[in-house]
Amino acid sequence: MPRTCHLHIGTTKTGSTSIQQAYCDLDDGRTRYLHLRHPNHSRVLTALYAPDPKTQADAIARAKLTPAKAARRHAALRKQIADHPNRDLIISGEGLSTWADTRMVAALAADLAAFDHVHVLAYLRAPGAWMASSFQQRLRDAALPFDLGALFPLYRDWFQPWEDVFGADALT
Repeated sequence: MPRTCHLHIGTTKTGSTSIQQAYCDLDDGRTRYLHLRHPNHSRVLTALYAPDPKTQADAIARAKLTPAKAARRHAALRKQIADHPNRDLIISGEGLSTWADTRMVAALAADLAAFDHVHVLAYLRAPGAWMASSFQQRLRDAALPFDLGALFPLYRDWFQPWEDVFGADALT
């Protein structure tokens, strides 16, 4: 039976947290959810696949990890892939949609090479609805300075690296 990795890459403001909470304990014998301590895999995976030492050090700090803990999380990811050779895997992180560096996506793809298929799924909202929700979130978080131009969703930029690595047919 072909093996698939379902890679949910967001975006933010689309109910990703609800998806992660609903599936985080999934293990039905055929499909399991990746366990890396948190249901949202965004920060950990960003720390693991950052393209250079400076960026990686910053990402490790944002993920509240040490380099040793990051190495253990990477080993845990690889072990879960290897230990379940006949099972599908779900990975979810809305922050993955903002990976602008194709090298990061390619490094993740290398770790996912054991799968017959990688299905990259991105939930989207209409740009106006996404901008309104993002605006409200930034107001709640008192994110200053405030840049209205930064609210416009750059869907093509966000998803191009994923399409470049996995192909247009793998991206939904």
